[in-house]
Amino acid sequence: MIGKDSSCDAGADVFWKPNSEFQLSATINPDFGQGESDSLVANFSAQETFFGDRRPCFTENQGYFDFNLLSDISQLLYTRRVGAMADDGNGDDFEVNDAGYLGRYDLNYAQFEVGKRITELPADFAYASHNLRFHGNSQRRDGGNLNWNLQLRRPAHDDQITRGNRPLYVRNGGNALIGRGFQRRGNWQFNVEASLGVASGLGQDTPYAWSASVSSTDCISDALNIELWMGHVMDQEQLIWQEHNLVAGFQMNRYDLSASRNWNIGTRHELRVKLEALGFDADNPMPWRIGADGRGVVSNDVVQPFSLHDDEQLLVKLACRFEL
Repeated sequence: MIGKDSSCDAGADVFWKPNSEFQLSATINPDFGQGESDSLVANFSAQETFFGDRRPCFTENQGYFDFNLLSDISQLLYTRRVGAMADDGNGDDFEVNDAGYLGRYDLNYAQFEVGKRITELPADFAYASHNLRFHGNSQRRDGGNLNWNLQLRRPAHDDQITRGNRPLYVRNGGNALIGRGFQRRGNWQFNVEASLGVASGLGQDTPYAWSASVSSTDCISDALNIELWMGHVMDQEQLIWQEHNLVAGFQMNRYDLSASRNWNIGTRHELRVKLEALGFDADNPMPWRIGADGRGVVSNDVVQPFSLHDDEQLLVKLACRFEL
């Protein structure tokens, strides 16, 4: 028996600009087929993973809702929640606090920053400008750039790691990061980034962490490019909550790989292929019980090491756009 069925769907985009000072953009039942899917993520923290919105109807003028001043990604309107559930896990009720994004939803805080931008540099100097705040961003005249960031953390009580099961006292720490974007040479452009830090954890033997990544882009033509990114992170004490007042420190090694090809076949056709692989090994677990004073005490609890290899977390994405 042969059946026949058909369906249709429709949407609309509205753009109204009566003058140079006012603009209205609206969409009804938008087509998200052109939006790129999310990358692979492994998040062991209590903080919600932030995903940037790639849906065309939400990317325009999105900067109006950013209010991050320090090294965070706070937003007044987190558009990824549009059409999704509330972030507090208490049901489908959408409240005002669910509209934005903060590192934690129950925190009231204020921020300030002091910065200086330097543009009056000699004409024969390699850099065109320096932007100095808690971090630095320097633009080179050859199209490259240099970025650095320095963070110091005082000893503090952290109740996020334990998910509210007693605040955990962690030691002071800090990290330094530097990134360099190189001038394009021929079809190729490279970027490198590295960081080194002292973990603000529980161990008394000053555990450290480091990371390194390299990315390259082969611009074969204006319509076709190939991108490759590789990264590695090593943390001697990655604290992961287990249950109640039990946390464990792992020696974490993480490996990331991403490769993509973007091909604009004319003005109406586009083909994107992306491969992502993620793997990690969490070894040498050290269990800690958190006392009433917030101090960690080494315990005899049994905590197993764990791992995730590339063959278990491999993602291939294929997106094709064809317009008549």
